[in-house]
Amino acid sequence: MKTDELKYVVGEAQEAKPVYMRFYGRINEESTRQFNDEFLWVQDYVKPSKIVISINSEGGSVLYGMGTFSIIQQCPIEVETIIEGMAASMASVLWAAGTRSYMRDYSILMIHNPFVREENASPDSEQIVKAFQKQIETVYHKRFGLTKEKIREIMDGKEGCDGTYFDARSAVSAGILPADHVLKTSKQVCTKVKNQIEGVVEAGALQKIMASINAELEDFKPLDVSDSIPNQNQINNSNSKETMDKEQEFAFGSVCAQLGLEKDSEVSTVITRIDALKNAEKKAREIQASYDSLKIQKEGVDAQLTNVQNELTTVKEELQNYKDAEEAQHKADIEQFVENAISEGKISPDAKSKWVEMAANNFEMVQETLNSIPKRDKISTEIANDPANVENAKNQITEAEKKMAKAVEAVVGPDFKFGTLD
Repeated sequence: MKTDELKYVVGEAQEAKPVYMRFYGRINEESTRQFNDEFLWVQDYVKPSKIVISINSEGGSVLYGMGTFSIIQQCPIEVETIIEGMAASMASVLWAAGTRSYMRDYSILMIHNPFVREENASPDSEQIVKAFQKQIETVYHKRFGLTKEKIREIMDGKEGCDGTYFDARSAVSAGILPADHVLKTSKQVCTKVKNQIEGVVEAGALQKIMASINAELEDFKPLDVSDSIPNQNQINNSNSKETMDKEQEFAFGSVCAQLGLEKDSEVSTVITRIDALKNAEKKAREIQASYDSLKIQKEGVDAQLTNVQNELTTVKEELQNYKDAEEAQHKADIEQFVENAISEGKISPDAKSKWVEMAANNFEMVQETLNSIPKRDKISTEIANDPANVENAKNQITEAEKKMAKAVEAVVGPDFKFGTLD
């Protein structure tokens, strides 16, 4: 790369020393392409100790800006980003890409939702905007450590506003910026900035005012290049008691705000709140430890209960198998007993089903009844066919049936209900 054509690198770029770059103006395809080329050249060929990027931009393209954001994020060298004048819209995302991010005490930070200009609108514009919005929310959430709900509130802004504007003090109060990452300048510079931007609301116009003031100052580089930027505060500001008191007041107010107290709270009140938070944190750890212990015990009980349930299921299955086998054997015994009674001539084959049903209800009673009935002897065919014996056989059978009927009736009753044997 021709070093005399560098647009964004400021001053000399030397190995093992800080290199300073500026991103001023709108974020678009041309500006990001050249900035990215110079940044990668510094990163890969110069190999400085760190890269410091001074930002004064009204924002611009999310698409091209995210490309630059990714390059800065992936840089193996530490990158410090400073809002020299203004970081609005997509420029605030570039500012958030640094390893450490800083603001001048007169600088402006503006965060809002992405949008598509009407002339560039397409059927997919709404989906594109939502995707960019989710992407930017994630960047702010991870960089600032704020909740996603708080990030959305900042991006939406108050009713009737496009997003939210911050100066250094309000950025600290909102939790976006640590108090020691505010770079101090003279009171005259702050007053000049305040006077010139009063009543100006358009981001482009604000950026131009800031660019003009920065051009006059030309002091964005840290004077002590061996350490990080906060050391500049110690050099640029007098160590007068008044200045130190103001800084302490500002820092104390920031602490109060983060603790949910008024900025003019008593020191004792702040200490009490801190002690309460410490005790609450200790109590929370104890509760968490107790919860973890109970959780482990519950898991053990659940495992035991599962084992018992499995064993119970096995026992139930075995018991059912035994009952099924016992019932099958009982039916077989009844069937065999009734068959024996038929073969012994005690009952007619036609009455089998009724005797089987009675035996199923009261097997002992049926056994006693059928056992009390005498067996019938079988006679030969010749005797059975003898006309002289036929009538006698009929009479004898009739008498036997009458006896059997009386025996059965004595047990089951005349209407076939079960009774008891004497």
